[in-house]
Amino acid sequence: MLWWRHATLHLFLTEHDNSTDELYRVTVHGVVGVDVVIAAADGFTYDGTNPWTANACCHNDVPLAQADISNAVTELHVDKTLGEKVFDVTALVQGWIDGASTNNGVVLVPDAGSAFANSRSADYGDSALHPQLVVTYE
Repeated sequence: MLWWRHATLHLFLTEHDNSTDELYRVTVHGVVGVDVVIAAADGFTYDGTNPWTANACCHNDVPLAQADISNAVTELHVDKTLGEKVFDVTALVQGWIDGASTNNGVVLVPDAGSAFANSRSADYGDSALHPQLVVTYE
């Protein structure tokens, strides 16, 4: 019988700004309370129709899901080297497996005032740069 050991989220940094910041602090959160439709979700809605929960935290009047996410489950200080960045999301996935939380998706949140960094999404043309959730079994 195989047992799962840990889970990692792999993203690929493809560009960043020209600030003097050496690192971006990024926290990882689970989505709670809404059923996200990935293909239709954006900063305004979680499914292309229904709005994220209103909150006092937003950017340019866009809610950005801040009221629909869990506390941070992990964080990573991402450097500006382009390429793969790996987040340990074992605790989040364990909650899904244990039934303590529902897998409604994951949101990554940079610190307020952080410099700009970009990674590719699952609909990007080069599949080698798509985000990946990797679960390791023993």
